[in-house]
Amino acid sequence: MGGRAYFDARHNFLLVERLPELDGPYAVFFTMERSKHPTVDVAMFVISAYEKIGLPRNIPKITFATLVAKHARGESIRRPPHQ
Repeated sequence: MGGRAYFDARHNFLLVERLPELDGPYAVFFTMERSKHPTVDVAMFVISAYEKIGLPRNIPKITFATLVAKHARGESIRRPPHQ
């Protein structure tokens, strides 16, 4: 899965999509953890999802693939400095 994930103001992450029927971006807030199931690497839990008008432009980001891989390996994820 490609694309970018963004760090929110707390400890969650978010994905942002543009949908033609909405005036602003559609944000999906989620958490992720290493899976306890032997055939699954990572579990993703959606916290909320809604149109987020006024979303800041320079949100710190990480590639979604890197985020998943780090969780799967149990590595820490450092929030990059605000851009």
